[in-house]
Amino acid sequence: MYFTFNGTSSEQYGLKVKASNHLSRPAKKIESISIPGRTGNLIIDDGSKENLSVELVCLLDCRANSNISVVAKQIGAWLQDPIGYQTLTMYDGMSFKAVCTNQIDISEIIDNFGEVSIRFDATEVSE
Repeated sequence: MYFTFNGTSSEQYGLKVKASNHLSRPAKKIESISIPGRTGNLIIDDGSKENLSVELVCLLDCRANSNISVVAKQIGAWLQDPIGYQTLTMYDGMSFKAVCTNQIDISEIIDNFGEVSIRFDATEVSE
């Protein structure tokens, strides 16, 4: 399993998706107001949704590419250098407009093989 961000596939960096929550649904954006003397809150719902926090846990295999520290810098530049929303497409075709919001945490498991946690703040692209 892989993903594409800003036109570049995670496979280029030796990243394979181990776990993802991209199938989760975003919360509704509602305002709930308590009014004295009224049973139940007044709900204001404009039909919009909150952004989704897409979290990916990936395995990183650098044996064919390079040293893991070099690839870590390349992954950081790929995910964090673009300004604003970019297209994030998952292996199953689901697409989002997304921005990478966290530091790129890479844990080396064995020599040139590691685990990476990536988080995107995303809105689903309408079909």
